Amino acid sequence: MSRTRYTDEDKARLLGEFVACGGSAAAFCRERGISYQTFMAWSRKLHNARLARRKAGSAVEFVELALEPPGGSRMESAPQVELDFGGGFVLRIHLPIPPR
Repeated sequence: MSRTRYTDEDKARLLGEFVACGGSAAAFCRERGISYQTFMAWSRKLHNARLARRKAGSAVEFVELALEPPGGSRMESAPQVELDFGGGFVLRIHLPIPPR
């Protein structure tokens, strides 16, 4: 069996095709004649490179957020701010109901 060399562009294209297809990695590799272990190594390498870039290039930033209740009316029970972080993590901020 001959060994195929893939360029970085080939690897990126194939990883993109895999993400777009939405199937299993094993089936994707079988259909294209790629070693599953090799394909997963490409995926790990790309993932680790993205994490390294994110750590190196991103500084923590804070944003001040001031929430004020509407003039004179009681607050509804719905959150005033809702942040969806993905992966099932949602932060909901409720303001206290001012006393009458």
